[in-house]
Amino acid sequence: MTFSIVARDPERDLFGVAVSTAVPCVGGVCTYAKAGVGAIASQSYVNVRLGIDGQGRVFAYSGDECVDWYGHRTGENYSVQGNMLVGKETIDAMAEAFERSQGHLSSRLLKALEAGQAAGGDKRGRESAALLVVPPEVSDLTPTVDIRVDQHPDPVAELRRIFNLLRERYRQAMEELQREQGEG
Repeated sequence: MTFSIVARDPERDLFGVAVSTAVPCVGGVCTYAKAGVGAIASQSYVNVRLGIDGQGRVFAYSGDECVDWYGHRTGENYSVQGNMLVGKETIDAMAEAFERSQGHLSSRLLKALEAGQAAGGDKRGRESAALLVVPPEVSDLTPTVDIRVDQHPDPVAELRRIFNLLRERYRQAMEELQREQGEG
């Protein structure tokens, strides 16, 4: 009933998760990430003890009792997975989008989620989405990205809208901080 991507950016030591589903509050039950440790996306029967570890090893498991279509795909520093999807094309589109993309991990995760939605996503429809990215250490200069959209007709598109808004506000705040430091 969900499609997600979990990934690590080894250069910046970031961990993140992006997920969407046809039920509310996916960000509160399917995503977990801890700075410097790893990230997890747990679906269907939620088990947050599974996930990516701090050394970049990837683990994915699709149980035999999931509802079709279900499965996963792993690559270097990421895994994509889903169940109750329109088909394998959702997972494949996500993996390919992530592998092709560049830039900050949060942008790459969001591009993968958008590709999964465009390829069909959850066969029951759309309702919620979430994006969670944690830096090596939380500070004013490297904040955690934690965006959740619930009960929305197009949650992935709304996630992108909010992400773009926050990115612009963060850019403006950094410019203001630099000006203040230059004056001091």
